[in-house]
Amino acid sequence: QRLEKLGNINRQVQRLVRLMDDVLTITRAESVGFEFRPRNLDLVALCHEIIEDVKIGYAHNITINFVGEESCHTVVVDEFLFGHILQNLSSNAVKYSKAKGIVDIHLSCSEVDIVLQVEDHGIGIPKQHQSNLFEAFRRATNVGQIQGTGIGMTIVKRAVEAHGGTIEFTSVEGEGTTFIVKLPIINLKTKGAITEG
Repeated sequence: QRLEKLGNINRQVQRLVRLMDDVLTITRAESVGFEFRPRNLDLVALCHEIIEDVKIGYAHNITINFVGEESCHTVVVDEFLFGHILQNLSSNAVKYSKAKGIVDIHLSCSEVDIVLQVEDHGIGIPKQHQSNLFEAFRRATNVGQIQGTGIGMTIVKRAVEAHGGTIEFTSVEGEGTTFIVKLPIINLKTKGAITEG
């Protein structure tokens, strides 16, 4: 019983930390915007780290399938911005999935762009809420008691835009949601980005 109570306390603390982090992040974005600091890194390894954190933070019986293409091991991205994008999209996919559901995450890289796709088969987004999905403090009516701050998708949109990319989604209520993020390949020489190490 003590272990169960400690586990519940730990999850509540993690939720509060995420809430504070989200509020601070969106406040920063509103006041001064996101600083863009691209650098050379292993994007596949970064994705594995973020997905593992999501698995620990959200104690759901959900399977996350991640596929990162070989071409994504060495690319130039802003680690902070990409981290917010994947963390929010993957945690939402897990939160809004049905019991024993599956979340599919695919990462591909070309000479032109980086494409991140996050697909779930959960509760979906009601059609009437899709147009204001990226507005702060807006949550769909079908989320019920599922925890959320209402600003995660706003952070995702701002992070994508700061990276010069685009985000699109398709969703059917009761069937699931798919997000596709496209980030342009950054040229280190023209952007003056820092290199790893």
